[in-house]
Amino acid sequence: MFSFHLLKCQLHFVVMSQRLTFIHYFAGSIIWGAGIFLLGFATSLPLFFTGVLIAAIGLPLTGLTRVYLLQTLVPGEKLGRAFSFNAVLLYGSNVLSLSLFGALTAFIDMSYIFIFCGSMMVFCSVLLLLRIVSSEKSGWNPVQTPE
Repeated sequence: MFSFHLLKCQLHFVVMSQRLTFIHYFAGSIIWGAGIFLLGFATSLPLFFTGVLIAAIGLPLTGLTRVYLLQTLVPGEKLGRAFSFNAVLLYGSNVLSLSLFGALTAFIDMSYIFIFCGSMMVFCSVLLLLRIVSSEKSGWNPVQTPE
């Protein structure tokens, strides 16, 4: 039942926005990072589930937006390469990050790692979001979209 409501929220997000942008991507990253950040403070089961719920909303939003952006910004004849490169980056970063964080947990408490990583996700996403919004206000388009 929960997954149905989560899917319904995500579909509502996609349908209401008609055109997903980098702003949507970074907004999803902020939500995802906030969930990871909250998990660092989770000392009780309800707080843990709240952090997981928030992260579970942000992660699919970034994934949906990334796929949409790839499909709309990459020329049709290069889509295969773009999605393959996307997969290599995702799976490669998973291996590296899990190896790094697995080793770090021997020296640093896991809650501190969650707090650091969540705060960095939020901080970097907010910075990039502000840069995109300011560039749109000035009329400069950092990504040229095909018309």
